[in-house]
Amino acid sequence: MDSAQRVLLANGQESIEIPDFDPAPVVKLFAPGAGATGLPTQIDSEGPRKFLC
Repeated sequence: MDSAQRVLLANGQESIEIPDFDPAPVVKLFAPGAGATGLPTQIDSEGPRKFLC
């Protein structure tokens, strides 16, 4: 597990415990062919999920 994944998981847990928690983006995902950018702030511990940007 890398540091970005640890921060994303910690943000996910904190957002469950504190409903008003508003974390900053942790990584920037860029798909040049699609012209899409994603700025995830958190993930949950249940495993990877697909999302649309």
